Amino acid sequence: MSLPRYELQRSYEISVAIRRKSIPIGEVPVGAVIVNADGNVIATAHNLVESELDATSHAECLVLRKAMRRLGQKYLEKCDLWVTLEPCAMCAGAISNARIRRLYYAVEDKKEVL
Repeated sequence: MSLPRYELQRSYEISVAIRRKSIPIGEVPVGAVIVNADGNVIATAHNLVESELDATSHAECLVLRKAMRRLGQKYLEKCDLWVTLEPCAMCAGAISNARIRRLYYAVEDKKEVL
């Protein structure tokens, strides 16, 4: 089942709103939201790398952990992930391992990798 256009837009807007929370606390402004097949929000998160002094506290990893805890399962096969910036390699691996159904991102990350 594909989400209606208005649900897609709403999910994107939520990820942007979550992203804004990271700016005042000096974080890289990335927000993420996980929705289920019906478009209901399961979890939201923004970057906390600087606040937690933890290089793995990217929005994507944090939102995956929250969704898994909330649903009581390690795989999120019926969920979609929205993120404001294209995931890095670490987050892409976590997303794949979590078996997210679909990934949407707003902006391509043009950062050069080694």
